[in-house]
Amino acid sequence: MTNETPAGTEALFTGAENARRHGELDRAAEHYRSLLAQMPGHARGLNGLGLTLHEQGKPEDAIKFYVQSLRALPDQADVLLNFGLSLKKLDRPDLAIQAFRESVRCAPENVESLKALGQTLQTKGQMEEAVAAYRQALTIAPDHAEILALLVYLLRQNCDWNWLAELEKRLLCLVREGAPGVPPFIILTLDSAPADQLAAGRAWSRKYERPTSARPAEVTGGARPKDRLRIGYLSADYHEHATAYLVAELFERHDRTRFEIFAYSSGPDDPGPMRQRLQKGVDRFVRVGGISDQEAAAKIRADEIDILVDLKGYTKGTRAGILALRPAPVQASFLGYPGTSGADFIDWLIADPIIIPPEHRAYYSETLALLPHCYQPNDSKRPIADPSPSRADHGLPDDGFVFCCFNSSYKITPTYFDIWMRLLRNVPGSVLWLFASNPWAELNLRSHAVDAGIGAHRLVFARDLPLAKHLARYRRADLFLDTLPYTGHTTVSDALWTGLPAVTAAGNTFAGLVAASLLTAIGLPELVAPSPADYEAMALRLALTPGQLADVRARLAQNRLTTPLFNVERYTRDLEALYLKMV
Repeated sequence: MTNETPAGTEALFTGAENARRHGELDRAAEHYRSLLAQMPGHARGLNGLGLTLHEQGKPEDAIKFYVQSLRALPDQADVLLNFGLSLKKLDRPDLAIQAFRESVRCAPENVESLKALGQTLQTKGQMEEAVAAYRQALTIAPDHAEILALLVYLLRQNCDWNWLAELEKRLLCLVREGAPGVPPFIILTLDSAPADQLAAGRAWSRKYERPTSARPAEVTGGARPKDRLRIGYLSADYHEHATAYLVAELFERHDRTRFEIFAYSSGPDDPGPMRQRLQKGVDRFVRVGGISDQEAAAKIRADEIDILVDLKGYTKGTRAGILALRPAPVQASFLGYPGTSGADFIDWLIADPIIIPPEHRAYYSETLALLPHCYQPNDSKRPIADPSPSRADHGLPDDGFVFCCFNSSYKITPTYFDIWMRLLRNVPGSVLWLFASNPWAELNLRSHAVDAGIGAHRLVFARDLPLAKHLARYRRADLFLDTLPYTGHTTVSDALWTGLPAVTAAGNTFAGLVAASLLTAIGLPELVAPSPADYEAMALRLALTPGQLADVRARLAQNRLTTPLFNVERYTRDLEALYLKMV
């Protein structure tokens, strides 16, 4: 009874489904409600309205209709999946996992439910079960590129390198064959080429395509005088986050006689000091979290923003769907995503000539806005706790050489870890100081060290600390060792800010050249090695030649406040010149 649709309501259901698929969510909701007014127990209509509400940023309301749909027709695998996704959105992972498991029970071949189950188990730290869910999905759909990518990224985060090379090779083959659904950020972390990253971005961007009718209405009447350009920065990271640390002083230094600065926050509310600083540093701070893409785009359109600058790209918390609705006449990608979007709704990419050399420019869908020095802004007000704790406070030896790498665990590869183990072998009494990304990575890295003939005790793991104390501990290290193909970004500029020299190797992508750009901007391009072998030789030479390392440290101290990297005033004026060019 609940699934039969009388002829008079068939058009309503079909119209609602079509409107939802085309992103016309208000119209879809109206049709679903009209249908349910006539047939309150219509299971598919209840599910459709729930989906629409979820997409409008109202997961709490969506859940009510999923529950009604399941009461009308139990054991609907797709409804259970949608139910779980809304629960996950509401940060109720345990209940979401139950819903996903029920969905898999009802439809064991449903790989989307297995994918959602794996992702949620991963957020809960149930790594073995997450891997099992992904592997089960891949036995059903071996060429499901998105699930393969999620498995690869999970294994990389955990530094579980068994069979990883084979999985990565398979994933890149799928990308090159045009497989849709591969999260582009994951491709950035692999040993991929610029062409691979463009292909992944283009395929992923299609999921955000919207018809013109789904875009917010044009603002009419009384257009403001263009005495100041309105710049809108969109991000979910306006709290204690690396992006916030980098942009805080930039916001403060914008020339308010020429620019009016809006911050659009799509992330959670946060009463902390960084949020307070960011709010004070802009002309208007606008919350767009918890509302639909269309509602957020309408707000931005109503504010008559001239340039909308996306600080997220395809990273966690992305709201690329807002940009797909074209709320601003000029839209740019900046800082948060080190690669091309592949999207026709992003006009410009802010970069620099080192991270995008001439031979790579054909692999970017955006028009390139190149800053004269490093693309990365910085904060010259970042405090460093003083006095710095002793080495012993961090579990480090008082006298041994301390190699340091605080990059995330997914950036560590077997190739560079092998280099690090050889450095430990050739520098007696040395240790490697790493960031404790997660307990599985720590366990696996210690195991890899033992396999390489290095005692597990020579790996020391740093725990999470407030920013000022985190920066202070860099001063207890002797040399920062970078990673490739994805280099350190904020971690390297943090090291340089605290006076710690960093050694990197030049990669062949945006993500692999950021550290080279940072070191060049601070006047130390000789610390950019042309190859992994040269990187290893340079690190060993500096570790075994105290005088040479001292000379590098002295140059870094001299350059720290005299070169472009930490000259925020100069950086801001250069960026503003690009904004004027864009319009």
